[in-house]
Amino acid sequence: MVVLAGFLGGIVTVVQAWLISRIAGLASLHRAGVPEILPLLVFLMSVILLRGRVIWLGKAYAALLATRVQSEFRGRLYAHLDALGPGFFKKHASSPGVRTGDLVNLLTQGIESLDEYFSSYLPQVVATVLVPGIILAAIFPIDCISALVMLITAPLVPLFMILSGDRAEKLTKQQWSLLGTMGAHFLIS
Repeated sequence: MVVLAGFLGGIVTVVQAWLISRIAGLASLHRAGVPEILPLLVFLMSVILLRGRVIWLGKAYAALLATRVQSEFRGRLYAHLDALGPGFFKKHASSPGVRTGDLVNLLTQGIESLDEYFSSYLPQVVATVLVPGIILAAIFPIDCISALVMLITAPLVPLFMILSGDRAEKLTKQQWSLLGTMGAHFLIS
C-alpha cells in the first residue's frame, strides 16, 4: 500500500506540475483571462487536495507498517532473551568488548529507531525510485532531448547518495558508541 501511495503521489505530482505550467503559459504567453483559466485553476485545486490525501494515506500506512514491524521485532527479541535465561546479561557483562549499556540500548533505542526507518526512509526510497520514472515517462513524448539528458544523468544521483551515505554511516557509528558509553555509565551509577 505504501508503494501504491508513492506511485500515485508521483503521478499526481506530475499532473500538478503540468497544470501549473499550463496555467502560467496561458496567463503569461497567451494573455488568457480568468474565465479561460478558471477551469484549470479548479482542477489544480482538486489535484492539490488529492495529492495531500495521497501523501497522508502513504504516511498513515507507513506508520502502521512501522508499528507492526517494531511489535514483531520486540516479540521475537523478548522470546529469544527469555530462552537465553536470566543469567545472560550477567554472564556477558563481564566479557571483554561487551557492555551491558550497549545491550540495554539495543533493546530499547535499537527497536525504536526502526520507526523512522520504516515510516520515513523506506517510503522515500520508493518515491525516489518511482517518481523519476514517472517524470521521464511524462517528459519523453513532449521533449525527447530533455528526457535523454535526464536518462543519461540519472545514474549520478545514486553515486552522490552513496558518497553522502558513507559520511552519515560514520556519524551514526560515533553516535551509537556515545549512547552505549552513556548507557553503561548510567547503568553502573
